[in-house]
Amino acid sequence: MKWIAPILVIIINIALFPIALLIGAFGGNILGFCLGITYILGPPNLIFLIIYLGIKRADKENKSVPNHK
Repeated sequence: MKWIAPILVIIINIALFPIALLIGAFGGNILGFCLGITYILGPPNLIFLIIYLGIKRADKENKSVPNHK
């Protein structure tokens, strides 16, 4: 179950890559090309990174608290 999110991000990146190449091709130079690709592929990857780090941090906090009954 924990592998669903990374697989979903890979599928999203594969689906958005042709659009990112098209947008980047209209940039005119290499900087415009890189900015075009980053503009399309950046937000989904950034959202995934934030969610992933939040889940990892929450798991770390839950494991560090001893469960005394």
